[in-house]
Amino acid sequence: MTLSLNEVEALAKKAARGAGYSWGLAEEAAMATRWLCARDIDGCLELAELLTARDGNGYAASAPVLGLSWISRGGDWLCPVATGCALSDRAEALSNNALRIENVRRPILLAPFAASFARHLKKSLVLSWEGAQIATDGETFHVVGETKVTVATVLIGFQQGFEAPSAQSHSQRARPNENSRAILERFAHRTYAPATDASRLSGAGAGISDND
Repeated sequence: MTLSLNEVEALAKKAARGAGYSWGLAEEAAMATRWLCARDIDGCLELAELLTARDGNGYAASAPVLGLSWISRGGDWLCPVATGCALSDRAEALSNNALRIENVRRPILLAPFAASFARHLKKSLVLSWEGAQIATDGETFHVVGETKVTVATVLIGFQQGFEAPSAQSHSQRARPNENSRAILERFAHRTYAPATDASRLSGAGAGISDND
């Protein structure tokens, strides 16, 4: 089954919120998921894996501590959404420096933030981790290697003379893995208010009694 990009974004936002992200970070997670799906990368799978790993763990532990190398506050893995937002907020300060980001979970989720970063700076960026490299100038991007990685240390630097493809078509619909979609729907369901007698009586249907 396919989903429109609007449907992907709405589902991802609710799922991230259901997993405990603030609405602001949930919106960023949804944007990143949609961006990947539009480029034929299963962003739903990446987000589902991230939310499953994060479920039950506090947000603060996976937030970045900034320095010469970025590490997680809790000493484990870094959330790519929080890290991506921190990257975007520090575009000017990092404009001439290479950056090492330790132990990022589902690192491909950093790509949409890096693209925004590159577009803002009007420079080409390269994200790399063991076995993969992604180059982007903000509008186009080129991927080499395996992107479905659980945790990796990511290097971000600037590339001179990046020759991006002259044009790249974007998909208008996503084809998420069915299991990943089901995981996102379960997280999204947490955002729905539980039914009460009052809500049943005010809505359509038989109310609190079922008279067939």
